Amino acid sequence: MRTGTGFGTFDFDDDFPQMPASLVRLERVLDAPEQLEPEIDAVVSECPDLESQLLDAVAATRYGRSGRTDSIAQAARVLGARVVRNLLLAMFIGQVRQQLTEGTPLEGCEPWRYSLAVAEASRIVAASTDYVDGEDAFFAGLLHDIGKSILARRDPPLYADVLSRAALGEHALAQLERRAFGTDHRALGARLCRHWKLPDVVVSAAVDRMDGIDRDSRQPLARVVYLAEAATRFAGIGESGDPSVDPDRIVRELSPGLSLGNLVDLVHCLPNHMNRVERMMKLSPRSCPPSAPGYTACVDLADPGERAIVELAIAGLGWLSSGTGDVVIGDTPGAAVRFEDWRSGVRPSGMSACHVAAFRNWMAEELAGVT
Repeated sequence: MRTGTGFGTFDFDDDFPQMPASLVRLERVLDAPEQLEPEIDAVVSECPDLESQLLDAVAATRYGRSGRTDSIAQAARVLGARVVRNLLLAMFIGQVRQQLTEGTPLEGCEPWRYSLAVAEASRIVAASTDYVDGEDAFFAGLLHDIGKSILARRDPPLYADVLSRAALGEHALAQLERRAFGTDHRALGARLCRHWKLPDVVVSAAVDRMDGIDRDSRQPLARVVYLAEAATRFAGIGESGDPSVDPDRIVRELSPGLSLGNLVDLVHCLPNHMNRVERMMKLSPRSCPPSAPGYTACVDLADPGERAIVELAIAGLGWLSSGTGDVVIGDTPGAAVRFEDWRSGVRPSGMSACHVAAFRNWMAEELAGVT
C-alpha cells in the first residue's frame, strides 16, 4: 500500500468547512434560556436554509405536536434546546459530508445513513444508563466517524484502497488508515471537534474510542458510542467502511445497567427508529426490519464474546433467542449450527475480530439450511 503525505500540517481553516459561528454560540447558551432565543435568531440569519429544513423535520417525525411549528425558537421551547441543537447539527453535518465526499469512495447516502443510525442508537443505549445524557449521546454518535470524510477528501484513490483492504479483513480500518495517512479517522474527528469548539464531553468521547485506552479509563459516553456502532453494524444499516467488531470488547463495554439483552433488543428495534430519522433527514427509507422467521434459537456457547456476536447477528436477521430454542447454535454434538465451522474455516484469514457482514451472511446461510 502506498502512503499519503501525512497530516502534521493539515490546516482545517483551509481544508475543512467552518462551523457557522451562530451554531457554536448556540452550543454555549443551551443552559441559559434568556440568551437562547437571540442566538437562535442568529442561526436563522446566518443559515436560513437550516430553519426550513428543521421545521420540515419536526413536521415529519414524532417530534411534531398538534399544529404547525413555525420557528426554531418555538421548536426549542416545545422540544428542548438540545433536541433542536442536534437537529440543526445533523443538517449541517449532512451538508458538510456531501461537500467533502463528492467524488470520493464515501460519496452517496449510505455512509451518512450509518452515522445517523449510530447517533440514534447512541441515544437509545444512553436511555439504559443513568450516567449519559441521551442528547449528548446522539451528538457524539453523529460525529463519531466524521474523520473518514476528511481522509477520503485528502486522497480519494488511497482511501478507496484502505476501504478495500478493510473490507477484505486484512486489518482494522483505523490501523490501515494510520499506515496510509499517518493518522486515523478517530484522531482527526477529535481534532475537528476541538476546532469547532464543541463540548469537551464530545471531544473526549472521540479520543476515548482510540485503541490502547482501557475500559476503566474510557468515559461512559465513548463506551455508549462503541456499543451503538456494534448494534448498527449487526442491524445492517448503512455502510461504515469498517466491517469488524471486537467481540471481547463488546462484552467489556457492557455494564450492570446495559446488558447484552439490551443490545440485542436495540438491534431488533433500530430499523424502526431509523424510519423516523430517514424521514426527518429526507433519506429514501431503507432501514426495514427483517421478517421474523417464526423460530427461536438457543445459543449454547461458553465464550461471552462469541455468544455476544451470535445473539447480535441472529437479532439482525430477525431471530429471537431463548434458553430452549428451535435451533441450537454452539459446539455441542447436537447443535444444528456448529460455531466451530466459523472459527476454523469461514472467518477471514488472520481476523481476530468479527467481520460483521461475513458473519451475518454465514449465519443466514446456516440458519436457512436447518429451518
